[in-house]
Amino acid sequence: MHNYSVKFSYEDRANGPTHVEVKQEGSTIPVSVSKALRAFFKGLDRKQRFDANKGLTISCSREASAGE
Repeated sequence: MHNYSVKFSYEDRANGPTHVEVKQEGSTIPVSVSKALRAFFKGLDRKQRFDANKGLTISCSREASAGE
């Protein structure tokens, strides 16, 4: 398993540009992004979810572990 840093950004109607970073463990990038996306959307209310669905930007990078 690898550690990934998944960053989400969207335009919130009340707070303006919003950036959230989630640390996720997964075997591949698509697996870790989907797990992080589920966790990210569970933390939003209805209006924030609507705003995020209109224009969500996702970026993901693999974090280097001590053994590499």
